[in-house]
Amino acid sequence: MGLSLVFKADGSTGGSDLLAQIIYKKRPVSSIGQILLVIDRLVIITNAIVFNSISVALYSVIALYISKKTTDVIFEGVNYTKAVNIISKEGDKIAKEIIDKTDRGVTTSKCIGVYTNEEYIHVISVVTVPQLPAVKKIVKGIDKTAFIYISNTREVLGLGFKQNV
Repeated sequence: MGLSLVFKADGSTGGSDLLAQIIYKKRPVSSIGQILLVIDRLVIITNAIVFNSISVALYSVIALYISKKTTDVIFEGVNYTKAVNIISKEGDKIAKEIIDKTDRGVTTSKCIGVYTNEEYIHVISVVTVPQLPAVKKIVKGIDKTAFIYISNTREVLGLGFKQNV
């Protein structure tokens, strides 16, 4: 937790976290905790080879995993949003209901299912976790055969969420 607070203040403890911060600022493709985990794993593997101690290495990996998760939660925040993708022939109706009942924006596009060679509407909406059951109920009530996939979102910027920076 302390390391996360150091990262939030744009500081460093001078260890492997300094390298992780430099990489994160140059290429923010992963979370800072994930980058730190990779660097520290390399140190642990080297240590296990040099000192021939697998048990210490395994305990260190477990501690690193817990540390990474804690760092990410504090540094980036808990993930409270989900990207909902719905593919349905009734996509326009589903989109309207999602807007009316959740007050969330929706994007639609026409698509063709290659397996069925039929035209569908692809509905995309980013909702909060508490809104997710309502969205599922809407879809089920309109089209029981709809294809739905839900993804965690790392960061959401824009109207109704964090403002663009």
